[in-house]
Amino acid sequence: MTFDSVYAGLQLKDARLVSGSNRRLTFDGSSSVIVEPGSTVYSDPLPGRLAAGSNLVVSLHSPDAAGPVTGHWMALQTSYATRGDHTAEESGAHWTESIGSWFYLDAVSVRTPSATGAVVTLGDSITDGWQSTTDLNRRWPDYLARRLQKADTVVKGVANEGISGNKVLADGAGPSALNRLDRDVLSQPRVRTVFLFEGVNELNVHPGV
Repeated sequence: MTFDSVYAGLQLKDARLVSGSNRRLTFDGSSSVIVEPGSTVYSDPLPGRLAAGSNLVVSLHSPDAAGPVTGHWMALQTSYATRGDHTAEESGAHWTESIGSWFYLDAVSVRTPSATGAVVTLGDSITDGWQSTTDLNRRWPDYLARRLQKADTVVKGVANEGISGNKVLADGAGPSALNRLDRDVLSQPRVRTVFLFEGVNELNVHPGV
């Protein structure tokens, strides 16, 4: 799949961005990139500072998007879609279709001082944020992130690796916790602590049995 235009900026409200914040991302110096099936691609670093708790908007355009889409269906965050390449725009005027899932983009990695560590929360729908309020960042890992920002600790980052319906050993709603441990936990930069909150989906209760 080809992405021929990718931008990152700060959200102002809805699909609108903070004026002057939207900047193009490059891939080995190129504005376009081809992502092979099942592969992961990283952009070049984007210079600048990003305040803790910022809502970063990543806009992607593909000339050949079709078929099944890789994504996170229960994002509990409103994203916006449009036709044509409007990735460089900040007004949001063309981004009129709202969606409740994240597609293509898996994570954003922020460079921090070498002493700063991170926490990974590995879990199922409870960690993913099931029944928390959309667009208000009220998943329990969000509350953890805000507490860590105020605490006297070098552990500041929180990576939410919750997948609704996920199981410890069996694949289904994404790879099992065991099969995604390296990808979602061990390969993350500067991880100091892991919260494991899984097992509910292994329990099948049948009335009368």
